[in-house]
Amino acid sequence: MADHLNGNRMDNRWANLREADVQMNVQNVHKPKSVSKTGVLGIYRSRRRFGARIWIAGTRVDLGAFDTPAQAHGAYVNAKRKFHRGNML
Repeated sequence: MADHLNGNRMDNRWANLREADVQMNVQNVHKPKSVSKTGVLGIYRSRRRFGARIWIAGTRVDLGAFDTPAQAHGAYVNAKRKFHRGNML
């Protein structure tokens, strides 16, 4: 299966394609889902704070609660770089 490094499925340059299995392809997400209430990838609103959450090998892992969306997103990106092989964040 081919995966687009930059997440743009219209960009089919050889430099933007790589061989990937389904799990790696699914983990290569660059933007939050359209239904996201925070508009930030991996972040959700938790009362007056912002929570960070990631899925690792089919298990949801809560990364903690933070005062700002930027802090929560930073924790998400760090975990994604550590646990999701081939991610491009």
